[in-house]
Amino acid sequence: RLPELLALDQLRQEMAGQRVFLGFSEAGPRFRPTFKVERRRGVRYKPQRSPAWCDRVLARSNLPLKQVRTLDYFCAPDVASSDHKP
Repeated sequence: RLPELLALDQLRQEMAGQRVFLGFSEAGPRFRPTFKVERRRGVRYKPQRSPAWCDRVLARSNLPLKQVRTLDYFCAPDVASSDHKP
């Protein structure tokens, strides 16, 4: 199902249409979208929010003929400072 979700991703669609972030690339998440949660102990989801990929990693090289390569792109659910959880 991940390829189906990525096909509907607004950022990917806008980048493919060259409407935003010209010259940037994204490796693409290999994990499910996350949910907005309240920043408190434990996890309390905000039901009015839709799942989304947040805190995206975009890259661009300033050097001619040099490409930036993303080595890894993953979800880090144990990061306590984030307000998005799987």
